[in-house]
Amino acid sequence: MSAAQALKAAHDVGIRIGIDGDDLILDADAAPPAAVLDLLSRHKAAIVALLCTESDAGSAPVVDEAEREAIAIELGGVPEIYAKAFAAIQAHPPADIPQNRWERFIDDAGRFLDQWGAEAERLGWAPEELFGLDPIAPMARYDRMGLIWMLHGETVLELTAEGARLAGGLAFYRRPAQ
Repeated sequence: MSAAQALKAAHDVGIRIGIDGDDLILDADAAPPAAVLDLLSRHKAAIVALLCTESDAGSAPVVDEAEREAIAIELGGVPEIYAKAFAAIQAHPPADIPQNRWERFIDDAGRFLDQWGAEAERLGWAPEELFGLDPIAPMARYDRMGLIWMLHGETVLELTAEGARLAGGLAFYRRPAQ
């Protein structure tokens, strides 16, 4: 079994995987099966290599966007139109975003793409409508935030060509094309 297959096995049982240096960070809603944990342990080095590459300076690892994009498409089933944008934003977090807000966004994005990615693509949602932020005042310009930034842990109940209805009762409306 390859590292990619081990990642898929983990994904299939609800394990979300991140990295911290050379360590795998696992997040799951329930206790992961021992067989999957064993697979991840046996392929740890290859999984870390899939998720990052060493920087030229030999210091902390940096995320390789192409690998992350391929993993999102192949293992996560993320539509190609969003995989590139999702990989880019994971590799290069926007400046001035608090760490806890960043982590919430990444989790919200993964959950949204799992549940609504294919439907968003079918309805014509552009990547910037999901991931967008104002470059000057990212956390202050709500009118420039993409849908996923507005979730804050909420789930989308309904997605249409005009907007989204959130579980907490709020609605997000797409801006008309200019």
